[in-house]
Amino acid sequence: MVPDDDAITWWEDPDRKEFLDGEDFINESQNTQAINRNVAAAGVYCLKIQTMNNNGVPDVYYSGSKGCMWIEMKYVSEERIPKKETTEIPSLLSSLQASWLDCRYLEGRTVAVVIGSRTGHCIQTNPNEWGNAITIKDLTLTRKQVVAWILNQIHD
Repeated sequence: MVPDDDAITWWEDPDRKEFLDGEDFINESQNTQAINRNVAAAGVYCLKIQTMNNNGVPDVYYSGSKGCMWIEMKYVSEERIPKKETTEIPSLLSSLQASWLDCRYLEGRTVAVVIGSRTGHCIQTNPNEWGNAITIKDLTLTRKQVVAWILNQIHD
């Protein structure tokens, strides 16, 4: 099915409830949109950041009733998922992204890296975590769990 210009895209379709937890093959942008849509539905301000002048700034800024946070969203595409559970996936951050997050973390800001894949997600909350490799065994959270974690950090 090819949607027309006025139709919503398949990942925005509210009837596709399985998308939030589902097995659909998606990319980083679609994964971020799904998370942001559900965080925003709880009344949290979400700002998707796209900058060509300040490399390293995280993908998303959230502001809720308890505080705010910055999250760099990463996605491990199907072809990059190792066949062995023990094979390491190196850190997905650029040096500028890691530096930006490290500096904000040292200032006491709430920052994180969310790594997603078709099989699951993980949340990294400090430089020791986001500087290290992961394995597919680390990708255990659903999108719903990621959304709940974000809301717990910054919103009542």
